[in-house]
Amino acid sequence: MFNKRKLGQQKRRAKESVVDGATGCLGGLFSIAFKIAFYPFTLIYYGFIKKDVNKNWRLFYKICALIIWLFFTYIAIEVKLNEDNVVNTEVVEEEKKEIKKEVKKPAPKIKKKVVSIPTLDYTVLPIKRVGLKTQNRAVQKIIVSSDSLPTKESLEQTAIKHWKDNSYSKYEELTIFIYLLEMNTNDTAYCVVEFDKKGKINVFSINEYSTLGTKWD
Repeated sequence: MFNKRKLGQQKRRAKESVVDGATGCLGGLFSIAFKIAFYPFTLIYYGFIKKDVNKNWRLFYKICALIIWLFFTYIAIEVKLNEDNVVNTEVVEEEKKEIKKEVKKPAPKIKKKVVSIPTLDYTVLPIKRVGLKTQNRAVQKIIVSSDSLPTKESLEQTAIKHWKDNSYSKYEELTIFIYLLEMNTNDTAYCVVEFDKKGKINVFSINEYSTLGTKWD
């Protein structure tokens, strides 16, 4: 009987010791955590407020307090700067998205005015082959109708129209002599236009002196 009672008491004591130990351990940990959390304020208290502190320790507490609070200040500034950078980055990204969404209006197309140069009415004289047969060259005289001296552009367009309408690409070279009304076709032509096989103008000249002694003088 006594042995059983003794064993029961020992077990209860062992349980109580474990509980007390765990409680003491948790209390110690809480105390350490509390001191760590309020350590910066503790340093200020011992370094600047409490009076009965050794001078050397007071100086030590002051230095530690300054270091810790400067560190905290630095961390706070860095966090703030990072937040500002994040905000600025987000703003820039939003602006880029808005710019991309904007539809650029195409520049209005400027219609180029095509100036049509009228051709002149004309009559033709028979075409003549000149030079060697192997050269395949020809000349033709035409007489244009105009109430005034025709412009260079109108004479050129008239000659081009005449070359195209008659399919003169069969000639390696075609020279057209252009006369004005009432000019002698046996005299010098007022205008000379020379085409190659592809219809390109190689020579274009106006002889002003050819009008001497005519109504165009």
